[in-house]
Amino acid sequence: MAAIKVFVVTHGSIRLRIRVLPTVADVHREHQTVARRCYDGNTVCAFFLPAQRAARHIGTIVLPLDGKLAELIPHEVAHAVIHARINVPNHVQTWVGCLARAEMSSMRHDPAACNKGWCVMNKYPARFAEKKRDIQIIHIAKQQLAMDDDTYRAMLWAVARVKSSTELDFVGRRNVLDHLEACGFKRTKPHPRKLADDPQSKKIRALWLELHAAGKVRNPSESALAAFVKRQTGRDALQWLNKQEASSVIEELKKWLAREVQNVAK
Repeated sequence: MAAIKVFVVTHGSIRLRIRVLPTVADVHREHQTVARRCYDGNTVCAFFLPAQRAARHIGTIVLPLDGKLAELIPHEVAHAVIHARINVPNHVQTWVGCLARAEMSSMRHDPAACNKGWCVMNKYPARFAEKKRDIQIIHIAKQQLAMDDDTYRAMLWAVARVKSSTELDFVGRRNVLDHLEACGFKRTKPHPRKLADDPQSKKIRALWLELHAAGKVRNPSESALAAFVKRQTGRDALQWLNKQEASSVIEELKKWLAREVQNVAK
């Protein structure tokens, strides 16, 4: 079976080759071909192949793109480390798993990434939005712990060997956040926004659900409705609509629903 992508993950003393196949069934078939046996009739969801002596990596993990990566990857990384008889801390194994999972997650979200062939990962290819969010949390922690600039920069240098949070890669951001939490930083969970329950908002929500039932709205969630409202009025939520704006949204939804009824009648 031709792999979708093959890449190498490197962290510390571990260098692992990752071979990605489309489905669990493909992995199972390849395992039967390689191992020439199966175990108690169970489906093999992932497996590890030791490398030859001259290879520059300790072996190959074969994984399915549609598999449960959070369960499969840590198990196979641990298997590879045990087989290679290398003594590495648990956190190194964890980061190797995180790197592999990150690359495969990006493949799921961006099919074009599957065509880039070989790559060697030493850093997590984080999206800008995730990096921005992590840096915001780091700055919130700085304020919560009442760190002055000198102490903050000294901490960044001691933990990650950088002078600014913008220089942090994925591993560095995780290490800094872990250190800040050990220093007493507490993450606060955002309170869910209460749904607007005035008569006009209820009417808007009812029309939106009718459109979903008619097959014209794919996503019936409150967030999708909020996105529609913002396109119509510029407001981010139903709670912020005045009566005139709410009425215009209701009329727009009624027209949309009426067009659908006319199409069905034809």
